[in-house]
Amino acid sequence: MLANLNRNIGLVLIMLHFLMDFFVKLLLYIGIDEDPGNSTIVYFKILIFIGLIMFAIINFKSNKKLLFNLLLICVTGFVGWLSYFHGIDSSELYIFIKTMVRYVYPFFWLIFFLKLSPKQIENSIIGFRLVLFINTILILIGLLFNIGLFSAYDGRFGYDGVFYLANDASPFYFLGLVVLYDRIRAIHKEWMNVFEFLFLVIGSLLLGTKTAYLFILIFTIYHIYSTKNYIQGLIMIVFLLAILIMSGVFTFFIDLAFTTDILTSVLSFRNELFLSRIIPLIENWGVVNYFFGGCNYIETYIQMDLIDVFVFFGIVGGSIYCIIFFKEFFYVKANSYLIYIGIVYVILGALAGHFYPSGVVAIYLALVCISQRKKNNFESSTHTRLAH
Repeated sequence: MLANLNRNIGLVLIMLHFLMDFFVKLLLYIGIDEDPGNSTIVYFKILIFIGLIMFAIINFKSNKKLLFNLLLICVTGFVGWLSYFHGIDSSELYIFIKTMVRYVYPFFWLIFFLKLSPKQIENSIIGFRLVLFINTILILIGLLFNIGLFSAYDGRFGYDGVFYLANDASPFYFLGLVVLYDRIRAIHKEWMNVFEFLFLVIGSLLLGTKTAYLFILIFTIYHIYSTKNYIQGLIMIVFLLAILIMSGVFTFFIDLAFTTDILTSVLSFRNELFLSRIIPLIENWGVVNYFFGGCNYIETYIQMDLIDVFVFFGIVGGSIYCIIFFKEFFYVKANSYLIYIGIVYVILGALAGHFYPSGVVAIYLALVCISQRKKNNFESSTHTRLAH
């Protein structure tokens, strides 16, 4: 039994993570919990995080460079925070630690998946694909039977399944499409992968988020460019436009553009949050804060990850974080697909929230990136053996 658990440890954690997210939403929906950040289930995630830290310490030798980088990230953030608040206040320190944990959390999952064997990673990917399939089924059930539990918004179209926020569901589906599209590229005649990919596209469209529509459009353009199949690309674009119009999402944002302006409609009021939260903050910054940040994250968070990173860490700290983030998750010289995905992921995070710091998406992001890296290492070693 222990051997079986060890072989499927990643799959078990993926399923457990998915169930915890479902219970967070369920407890909030029925009124037992009032704040997703303080939900009963969150304490279980804290235990998992402590376990990940212990795992990283046990495997310190093989991860010392990454752990040093994480320490550097934490120190730069703390310098900015200390400079801004001119001392230590317990309530502000709690918010700082909670925010910092969200930023470093994905890296600890990266360390965990790095230690798994290719077989364990493949089993974990199977678990990831399974939860994607289940969540899409729940989205369809929510749509067909108008079930509020699976709805993403009040007053407009959008379903996110088990996720409390559609912003968490967007990167979740993007990563799922990354995995499936790569399988389709590798195994051209595997129709089950094609069916699964199209099923996830439908799930992504039903999220009702502009981010989801954007990454589907990007996938379509990439597919047209790499395959030169213009007919498939045209069909996909027409299908995307049809969903936008029939769902009412297009009308909703057009009306919003007329009542406000185009920028406000495109950014969903984030530009106004920038003016009301970020500008007053940086006007009160000192020199140190421009380099290392400093803020109460709850009061300044605008759900544009790239801006939020530089507000929290400053110019120097934010640059360090972004370089480490991209390098550790996406940069593999021989894997242009992963680098391309990384660039798209960073762009999507610049326009929306929950792509970089997320307690929900972190495990899936780490798994998908490590899966691509291990796949690349396996192919490189195979080519080397064949050459000899």
